[in-house]
Amino acid sequence: MKIENDLIDPVVSAGASPGVTDDSTPDFTFSSTEAGTATYGGSCSSVTTAITSGSNTVTFNSLTPGTYTNCTILVTDASGNISNTITVPSFTVTASTAVAAGASSGGGGVYYGCKDEKALNYEFFAASNPALCKYSTGSVGTMNVGSSALSANVGTTSKTVFARDLQVGSVGDDVQSLQNILISQNAGPSAKALMKNGATKRFGPLTKSALREYQKAKGIAPATGNFGPKTRTHFKSVGLGE
Repeated sequence: MKIENDLIDPVVSAGASPGVTDDSTPDFTFSSTEAGTATYGGSCSSVTTAITSGSNTVTFNSLTPGTYTNCTILVTDASGNISNTITVPSFTVTASTAVAAGASSGGGGVYYGCKDEKALNYEFFAASNPALCKYSTGSVGTMNVGSSALSANVGTTSKTVFARDLQVGSVGDDVQSLQNILISQNAGPSAKALMKNGATKRFGPLTKSALREYQKAKGIAPATGNFGPKTRTHFKSVGLGE
């Protein structure tokens, strides 16, 4: 809602650098004096655009190995006032995870997926690989949009055994089960985006963002967006997995 006579620009302040990391989708924390919409610049982007007043942690979309010095963020409030632009302190993504950012990585850290919006596994942030598109309703469960209940194979009545850690680059049926659970729990905007994208069996930036959203909602700390022992224990305690 636009606030009449609001002439005050938001002020944003940068947090610490992500440093040197093998995570191809690093997190970055910054603060804003007002809620608003984030605009990203330079080499970085993120599915997180809704910013709250105070501290915000965003997950950058998949980055190739290298050092990043030109990533910027600004915030526009509800009245259209634009903040100062902050530059993310220089950080480096190393090759180990970035090269493996998705089962269909074509090398160089590029995350490939289906870009056909008519397909069941459309991925907005992926590079196009038509061979990965799925059109059969048997391969991906159907979803009840706007409801926490999911039909077909998307329900949580059959518990999945989560036997390993999951992170960006992980691929498999357990990833798909995790995605379906995150969709059904509907913890926020990233879960809604994941529902539109579909459960693809590939753990990408959107899955990480939705998982971090869920971890924050349930008080699982630190909310890294990775599926490790703490989150597995939580899932088991609330009947979402074994």
